[in-house]
Amino acid sequence: MNTKNNASKKTKKKGVYYTLDGFLAGMLIAGVAIMLLQTSFYQPRTEHKTFASQDILNALGTLRLNEVNSSVVEQDYINGNITNLNKTVLEQIGEYWALNESSKAQSLFESVNNFNISKLKGMSVSIENDTIYSQGLNNTENVFSTMRMITGFSKGNPVSGFSSSAYLKKIQNKKTSTYAYFGGFIGQGNITEFMTLPSDFNSSRLVSSELTIETPGKFYLYINNMQCNGLFTGTGSSVDTWTLDVCSSEFQSGENNISLKFISTLNESYVAGGYLKTTYTTDNLLQSGSLNYKRYTFPSIDGLINIYDSISAQGLITDWFLNVSFDNIYGTYMTLGNETIFTAQGSNITQNILITRNSTVLAPTEIPLRMGITNITNVTIVTDGLPADSFLVTDVSGSMNDCAIYQNTTQEYCSYDFKFWFWWFSTSCPYTGTCLADECNTGSSSTRNHVVSNQTQQVCTDTKMDLAKQADKIFVDTVLNQSTQHKIGLDDFSSNANTPTNLTNQKEVLKSEIDTYTANGGTCSCCGLNRARDLLTENNTKNFLIFLSDGEPTAYCSGGLHDYSGTFESSPYTQSKNDAITSAQEACNNNITVYAIGFGDAMSQSGTDTMKQIACNTSLYYDASNVSELADIYKNISNDVLLSANYSSQTVNIQGNYSTTHLLFGSYMDLYYTPIISDEQNKIDIVMNSQQFACNGQIDIPAQTTVLDAHVAIFSGNDWTKTVFVNGNKVYNLSEYSENYSILGDPFRVTIPSAYLIPGQTNNISITQGSTPLNDSNCSMNNSLIYTLLINASTSRTGTNEKLEGCKWEIAYEDGTTSNVTIPSTYAGAKTCSYTPTLVSYDSTDSYDAAVYSLLKLLDYDNNKKILVNINNLDLEIITTTIGNVPYLWGPSIIKINLYN
Repeated sequence: MNTKNNASKKTKKKGVYYTLDGFLAGMLIAGVAIMLLQTSFYQPRTEHKTFASQDILNALGTLRLNEVNSSVVEQDYINGNITNLNKTVLEQIGEYWALNESSKAQSLFESVNNFNISKLKGMSVSIENDTIYSQGLNNTENVFSTMRMITGFSKGNPVSGFSSSAYLKKIQNKKTSTYAYFGGFIGQGNITEFMTLPSDFNSSRLVSSELTIETPGKFYLYINNMQCNGLFTGTGSSVDTWTLDVCSSEFQSGENNISLKFISTLNESYVAGGYLKTTYTTDNLLQSGSLNYKRYTFPSIDGLINIYDSISAQGLITDWFLNVSFDNIYGTYMTLGNETIFTAQGSNITQNILITRNSTVLAPTEIPLRMGITNITNVTIVTDGLPADSFLVTDVSGSMNDCAIYQNTTQEYCSYDFKFWFWWFSTSCPYTGTCLADECNTGSSSTRNHVVSNQTQQVCTDTKMDLAKQADKIFVDTVLNQSTQHKIGLDDFSSNANTPTNLTNQKEVLKSEIDTYTANGGTCSCCGLNRARDLLTENNTKNFLIFLSDGEPTAYCSGGLHDYSGTFESSPYTQSKNDAITSAQEACNNNITVYAIGFGDAMSQSGTDTMKQIACNTSLYYDASNVSELADIYKNISNDVLLSANYSSQTVNIQGNYSTTHLLFGSYMDLYYTPIISDEQNKIDIVMNSQQFACNGQIDIPAQTTVLDAHVAIFSGNDWTKTVFVNGNKVYNLSEYSENYSILGDPFRVTIPSAYLIPGQTNNISITQGSTPLNDSNCSMNNSLIYTLLINASTSRTGTNEKLEGCKWEIAYEDGTTSNVTIPSTYAGAKTCSYTPTLVSYDSTDSYDAAVYSLLKLLDYDNNKKILVNINNLDLEIITTTIGNVPYLWGPSIIKINLYN
C-alpha cells in the first residue's frame, strides 16, 4: 500500500496528533465561512452578513482541537494544561477566557480564522464585556451581530474541580440507652425482667442507670443475681425513681437479669408499669437489630402469674411463635387482643405451650396481652372477683333444622331405562344385588340398558340444631368445671319463649335439658331476650347473656319488655327487629353483658345488622357463618366470662393460703413482620427519651433524622390505657378489642407507627385511661415518649470545588470533650477548621472541607455544634471525584461576533 497516498494518514507534530481528514474538513468549514463573507459583498443584503457571523460561531462550535493547527494548543497539550483534544474550539476559547488567558483565546481564534477579509471593514469577538479579537474599524451604525450562550465557564472560576462525599466507617463513644420494661401490670410475687447490652459494654462505659416503676411494695433489687443497694420501698399510687450508679459493676455485656424480690404481702408484690434504664457509650453504629423480627420476652414470676402487657412491631405481623413454660396447679390462660390463645388445666408438673401462627395479619399497633390463672376460688378468696351467672338463649325455630354439615358418601346404584307408553325414561336406585329388571319399581314391564355404577351423594351429618346443642354443652362444661360458684340458665325460643331452666350449677341437669331442644316455629328474638334478662336482673352477681340465632326476627313482643309470647309480623319484620334490639339493650343497661352470635351462611345482611345491635357492642358480636367455628366461639366466650368473673381490677387480692405458681425463665413470643422502615445503611441509631407529660404531650423531634421505633410509656396503675392519639391519628383504642377491659391486657408501652412522628416539628400526643369505656381516670405526670432515631452517617456529593487539600479540624462532642482531627490523615498543611459551639469555620472551596462540614452537621442532630459521636483520623472516609467541563457548572456566558460594514 502506498502510505503517501493514504487519505487517513496521521502526522505527529510535537506530541499533538492532527488528522489530515479532520484538518481538511475544518478548512472546508472555514472556507464556507469565507465564501459566505465574500458573497455578502457582492450581494449587499444585511441578512448575508448575519449569516456569516452565525457560520463563524457554528465553525467554532464544530471544530475539535485535534482538527486545527494551533501552536497555543500544541504547547498547552505538551505542558499538560490540555488533556482532552476532543473539545471544541469554542469550549477552549471559553476556558482560556475563564482563566484570564485572553491572549491564548485570541491566538486560537486567529489560527482558525486566518483568511482574507479585506473587503470587510471590521470584525470583533467578545465574551461578556471582554474583547477576545478585534480587527478593522468599528462602525456602530452598520454592525451585524450574532450571539451564543456557552456554559461551563465563569471568569475567575475554575473550569474543573472536585466533588466529594463523606461517610463514617466507625465511631467512638456513642451515647445511647437500653430499657428493661415492666409491662402494664406485672406480678404478683418476685419478678425478673431481662435487658440486653451491646457486646462492647463494660462497667466503665456506663454513664447512668435508674429504676422508675410504680409499686406499693418493698423489695430488694438484684442485677445478675447480685444485690444492688439496700431495701427499696414503693409509695403505691405514685411513680418512684431510684438512681443505681452504685450498682454499675453488676451490669455486663449480653443478657442481664433484673430481679425484684418482694418482702411485702402478695397483694402488694407487683409493678404497675415502669422500666430500668441504662445509659452508656458504645462504638457500634447500630444497635437496633433485625428489621423484620422481634422477640417479646415474658417476665419470670414466682408467686401468682398475673400479667397485663402487650406485643407490637413496627410493621404488619405476618407470623408468630409462642414458647411459654409454667408450673401451676390451677388453670392457666393467655389472651392476645380478645382472642384466647390457650387455656391449660392445672398440673403438678411443668407445662410447655408451643403455638405457631402463620399467614396472619396483625396491624402495626399495640395488641393487648393477658396471662393469668383461673380456678383459684377453690382454695382462696378473691375479694375483687364475683361468681358469674350466665343465660344461654338459643334459637330453636324451624330453620335450625336445616342441614349444617354434609358428608360425601359413595354407593353402588342400579341404573336403567324404562318404557312408559311410547316414551323411554331413565332411573336409578341403590343396588341391592340384582340389576336385571325393574328393581327401582317404576311399574314398567319394559326395561333396558341395565348398569351398576358407583355414585357420590351428600348426606347430612349435623343440622344447625345439632351444632347449637354441642356448643351449649361446651359452654356448660367450660364454666362449671372452673368453679361451682358460677351458675348457668337455659332459655330456648321459637315463636315464643319456652319454659326456662333456672340458674343452676348442676351440669347434668343443664345437658339433659339441652338434649330436648327441637326445631320448629317462628323466631321471636325479643321473647327469649326478655325472659333471660328478667331472670338475671334478680341477682347481684356478674351477669352474662349469650344469644344465638340463625336469622332475623319474625315476631315481636306486643306486651313490651316483659312479654314472652310473640306476635307474628310480615316482611320486612321492622317491629320484630326493633323489639329484639330494644330488649337486648335494656339488658346491657342493667349491667348484663350481651354476646350475640349470627349462625349459618343463610343469615341475611339485615339479620346480621340486627344481631350486631343486639350485642352490647360490636366486639361482642360473633359471625358463625362457618358453622364449624361455633364450638370455638363458645369456648372463647366462656373463657371471657371466667376471666371477667375472676378479675374486676388488675390486682388480685387473695386472703388465705395459696400455692405458688411460676412463669419460668426463657418464655418468649417471636414476631415476624413486614417493616415500615427498611433502610438503615450508613446510619447511626440513638435511643431518646422525651420530657415527661400527663395526658397530653408535645414532643419536638430533630430535623434531618428518621424515626425507626417509638413507644409512649404510660403509667396507668390499676387502670387500663384506653386510647392514644398522635398528631390526630388514632394509634390505640382498647375498646376495639372489647369493652370488658378485665379480660384484656394493658400495655405499658404503646407502639407509635414511625410514619406518624414527623421530624423537624412538634408532635402532639394525647392519652386517656380508666377502668371502663365510660370511666376516665387522671393521667400520671410521668408518661414519656421513648424513641429510636436514625441519623445519617454519610453525605450526598458536594458541588464542584476548585481545591482538594484538607484541614486540621477541632471538633466538639456531646460527651463534653473536644479533639483535633486531621482530615484526610495525609494532610500536612497549616490550615485549621473548627466545629465547636464557639466557632464553626472551614474552607468552602475545598472539597474535603465541604464534605466534612456536611457530615458534622448531620451528626449534630440537635444543632448545638457538638456531634453525637467521637471520631478520629481513620474513622472518616472521604470519597472524591474530579469533575471537569461539566456544562452546568458555571454560566451561561455570552460570546458575540460583530461584523462591521
